[in-house]
Amino acid sequence: MSHTAPTATTAADHAFRSRVLIGISLTTLLLSGLLGVSNVGRGAAVIYGAVQLGYAGLSGYVCWAAIKQRLPNWVVYLYALTLTGLVLSGTAISSIQAYNVVWALTLPTINYLLFGQRIALPLSLFAFATTLYTLSLKEFTFGTPPFNNLMLSYLLVWGISHSYEANRARNEQQLRRQALTDPLTGIGNRLAMQQTFAELQRAPASAGLALLLIDIDWFKQVNDSFGHEAGDTVLKTLSRRLTQQEPDSALFRIGGEEFCLFMYSDKPATVAARARQLCEVIRATPITTHTGPIPVTISIGVTLSPPEPTLSMLLRDADTQLYVAKGAGRDQISMLGLVETPNSQAAAHQGRRRAHRDQSVSGSSLDATATPARKAGTG
Repeated sequence: MSHTAPTATTAADHAFRSRVLIGISLTTLLLSGLLGVSNVGRGAAVIYGAVQLGYAGLSGYVCWAAIKQRLPNWVVYLYALTLTGLVLSGTAISSIQAYNVVWALTLPTINYLLFGQRIALPLSLFAFATTLYTLSLKEFTFGTPPFNNLMLSYLLVWGISHSYEANRARNEQQLRRQALTDPLTGIGNRLAMQQTFAELQRAPASAGLALLLIDIDWFKQVNDSFGHEAGDTVLKTLSRRLTQQEPDSALFRIGGEEFCLFMYSDKPATVAARARQLCEVIRATPITTHTGPIPVTISIGVTLSPPEPTLSMLLRDADTQLYVAKGAGRDQISMLGLVETPNSQAAAHQGRRRAHRDQSVSGSSLDATATPARKAGTG
């Protein structure tokens, strides 16, 4: 596994591009087929018509493979580049009166919908320059009304396509950020935890993973005694301190006062020492709120990832260890293999029973809307 938290995948963007590709390839299948049959049947531009029929076949394959989700990326590039070549070659071999050049106006929109800004920009620029050069060799020359109108029309379509894609990508990023972020603390939420773990599972195994389940001790009393505004301040400050203490780990808020931290290490002694340090850092400085400073402590349940873990398994084991820490007096960590007191052993038994009863997930995935096993405010 990676030492650093992975970036969330753009699954939504991929799904959008796939739907667009299906629609465009189906359209080019029909249009290329009709034009190819027409050109071959009339005996005009037979070779070009045969190429159009070949492209109709490619479009059909692309549409089918996109629906089945079996389409390699290189085929998509081949599909788009072949379409560009067909349009530009059609402009070059036909007369101006055939108006084949108007098909060039579709290229920027298609490129931006299929690839986004990074790839569509150079492709559209290439098509623009090639089209203008081809026209300059024919009756159209720079400065004439037809040439200027076509050039300005292409630039207008290009600009609209670029602006649309830029705003669409920006809005998608904002929505994705909102969906993966806890609105109070600004750290990742339960869904972000799921996605991060899934990406860790797909990444090459290069380092171990420890899951820390962190719970604020007596948090219900903080809300009851000082008010929910003070409780919110405690949550935000605690999140910031944990992140500052573990900048290379991934922290998520998964319940009312419950946090999950992915620590990228497979050495038990190192993990235990860093977890104890988190307790010490939080204990050392009371949290300043509008009602005054509030002393806060945390309890941590720690579990190390086995070779083929599931998120539900790790959460269950960490939850069991968290009950051990709570039962042993709070403000401490518990990790399997550490020396246990009789009280902590009884707490572990209770934790295992409750974790089994309240487990909200099964298999290898965790429902983003599942209720945490520990209700907020139980301390």
